[in-house]
Amino acid sequence: MRPGDCWCLCASRYAQMLELEAQGAVRDAQGEVVEGFVPQIHLAATHEKTLEHCDLPTLLERAVDKAAAQAEIARLDELRSKLSGMLPE
Repeated sequence: MRPGDCWCLCASRYAQMLELEAQGAVRDAQGEVVEGFVPQIHLAATHEKTLEHCDLPTLLERAVDKAAAQAEIARLDELRSKLSGMLPE
């Protein structure tokens, strides 16, 4: 693997990596805490079931396509709002 390569990662393993990073549990050969080992993600290519393992704000923090993802979320929220206004009460 080289920087910039794209690859798939299991959502539960990704959540595990986030937890290990938060705990400072990953260390190098000298015992120093390694930071930044959790890869960034392409949120548009991430299955929604990932939300069973990681919350959306955490995923957005790690997204290389954060601006596009936030724009899509806003668009969907607007559509939901319009739909809810059309449904009978």
